[in-house]
Amino acid sequence: MGLLVFILIVAAAAQGWKWVRRQQDSTSVNVRWSNELTAPISAAALRTILRRFLVTRGCTVLETKDGFDIYGRGDPQVRSVPCERDIGWREVPMVLGAMFQERPGGAWAKVTFNALSTVQFSAAGTDFFWRQARAEFEDALALVNHVLREDAEAQKRDSAANGNERRSCSAEVDNRGCAHDADLEKLGLRRDATWEQVQAAYRDACRKYHPDRLNGQNVEPHLIELAVERFKEVSAAYQRLKDRLGQPQHA
Repeated sequence: MGLLVFILIVAAAAQGWKWVRRQQDSTSVNVRWSNELTAPISAAALRTILRRFLVTRGCTVLETKDGFDIYGRGDPQVRSVPCERDIGWREVPMVLGAMFQERPGGAWAKVTFNALSTVQFSAAGTDFFWRQARAEFEDALALVNHVLREDAEAQKRDSAANGNERRSCSAEVDNRGCAHDADLEKLGLRRDATWEQVQAAYRDACRKYHPDRLNGQNVEPHLIELAVERFKEVSAAYQRLKDRLGQPQHA
């Protein structure tokens, strides 16, 4: 009989000790974790990136204020987080806050993971919460850096494309300049020739090469053919010069 009583006392003491340990190992204090980040972009752009990230992670936007977003996530029926083996990270009921500010050189943000105060955490559960919050924050930071790299590469591509376009335009300008000089040369003029000089040179060329002036002057046929070709070249050059110089058609 005495042995049985002793066994019952020991068993009760063991159960009592387990209850004390559970009480010591649990807490009703709100568990939270937060960290900050900066990025060389506007606060609005950083806010958009983080919002996209959190929504893809199962968060719901609860409230949006000036420079502050509030999200909710998790199963509201959960009342305790004993350890990570007993619950998934996205099941933990929590409120997430994201604060944004414009600062010199870019944007600043602070992200806070707040477990609901109705949830009790063991020491292992608290450690699980902190580790998962840190890992999720690092994933968000990785996304921000990825977007920044993509933007930098896009800017490089745009810069290269603009450079090629400028070089193409420069080459086109050079080609137009060469063509302009060539047309002036056909009229026996230099680059600094005035429009009046162009007109005078064209009239002289017409007197020399116009077919009507050569007919009936005992000029050999092959010379007339050369004069006709020359007259066509001079006339075409004169017309192009008139178009480039913006002269009226009756000039």
